[in-house]
Amino acid sequence: MNKIKQTLMSFAILVSIGSAFAFRPHTSKAFENGLYYYNGFGYVPVTGNMGQGYVCMGTLNVCTYFFNSSTQTYNPYNTGNYTPLSLTSGK
Repeated sequence: MNKIKQTLMSFAILVSIGSAFAFRPHTSKAFENGLYYYNGFGYVPVTGNMGQGYVCMGTLNVCTYFFNSSTQTYNPYNTGNYTPLSLTSGK
């Protein structure tokens, strides 16, 4: 019984440390070149801020990307479906 208790405690500690890293705030390094979304053909710069110009919600797909200038690649930043608010507000 004591061995099971120690195993569960170890697992709980590892999960809490892992989730602390997974949910840490994004660094400002991602904003050096701005954020992008993939429109099916290429990466397009995001207009506005999250919650004001667009929203990312609903799925675990990648919503926005940031460009890493050292590796010349687009890396995932937020998850969800990218939806510009101008399309949802009827403007």
